Amino acid sequence: MLHHQLSKSERKKFVKRIEYHLRNYNNYKVGILHLKKQLDHILPKTTSTYEAREESFNNYGRSSSTESVAMERMEGDYAQQLEQESNEYSLIIEAIDDGMKVLDEIEYKFVKYRYFNDWSIEKCAMKIGYSDKMLFVIRNQLMDKLLISLGGIKHI
Repeated sequence: MLHHQLSKSERKKFVKRIEYHLRNYNNYKVGILHLKKQLDHILPKTTSTYEAREESFNNYGRSSSTESVAMERMEGDYAQQLEQESNEYSLIIEAIDDGMKVLDEIEYKFVKYRYFNDWSIEKCAMKIGYSDKMLFVIRNQLMDKLLISLGGIKHI
């Protein structure tokens, strides 16, 4: 559904979801680093998740015990989950980075201060040099832009 066809309640829900992702932007970056560290710990650097699962399947019934095969499969499944979560976080970060490119300077600063730095509206207003009321107008304008450019992450 196009952003201009949204009901007020739908728009509010999507804006809250976008704000959630904007507030967690830095957390997603840290999360990706830790997910990759976990993957490096589970799988050798030269082995992909697919290769690890394939190797586990090929070893089934050979000299490996059923327990070790089950453990290898669980590690493969866990690694796949970690990889999927890392990919989701990367998608969100890329979408936000791309969405930030279409904002004007004031909108960009507002997002940076309000969501990335978690500042209050009052602190943002003082730093940017606009009234609180004007920042709410700016917020609504930038959310209209982000509803379009970040449309894909509304559903994550």
